[in-house]
Amino acid sequence: MRRAMLFAVPIALAGVLLAGCNDTDGAKPAASAATSVAPAGNGVEALGATEILTKSKDALGKAGSYRIKGEMTETKLKLDIRVAGKDIVGTITMDGAAIDLLSVGGQTYFKADASFWKTQMGDQGEALAKLVGTKWLKVPADNKEFGDFFKIADVDELLKPEGTLTKGKVETIGGVSAIALTEGAAKGTLYVATTGEPYPLRLAGPTGEGQVDFTDFGAKFDELKAPADADVLDLSALMK
Repeated sequence: MRRAMLFAVPIALAGVLLAGCNDTDGAKPAASAATSVAPAGNGVEALGATEILTKSKDALGKAGSYRIKGEMTETKLKLDIRVAGKDIVGTITMDGAAIDLLSVGGQTYFKADASFWKTQMGDQGEALAKLVGTKWLKVPADNKEFGDFFKIADVDELLKPEGTLTKGKVETIGGVSAIALTEGAAKGTLYVATTGEPYPLRLAGPTGEGQVDFTDFGAKFDELKAPADADVLDLSALMK
């Protein structure tokens, strides 16, 4: 699986922002969660690994919304992202520095705390942090430097295998029976529910590297809305 996507933070964007400036949780639990009555088997356990992955992606797409939350210990990366269609809202934390992401109706926004800018650019980062403050940066649709942040909402990319998938054993993930799809000891493992809808439940790295869980399938996220104009700075204007 594309666990590398969960590790990656495009630090190159800091240089882009600097160049421009120098010139101038409360979502409802998923209905699919384990209840007092165990749901019936969904049949994926009997399928091949590739078929299971396809079923899992289809189920996630039909759910319409979900949450991805977890920690990748190798890179000290934490994330809590809510997804509804192609819209996303959430926070990535790396070495204690927080990055907020928001994408609504095709418009993307980015916000980082002072610790992030200081870590990436030193004293110049402090100046940038003061300029931006707590405002969102409105990112142009064609800005490639920010693109990787928002790929977390792309199911095909997130669950794209990097090698040959192997079906593993059935385990219990968050109280739900799930089949493991692995790519070898040095790669990621995806756990897919074998009861109820065949949702992806967990994407895990090798032992000790951390994991992220999928929850809140079909939930409504009230925080997924565009910020007020007064809380937004245009990245294009800063770069002029």
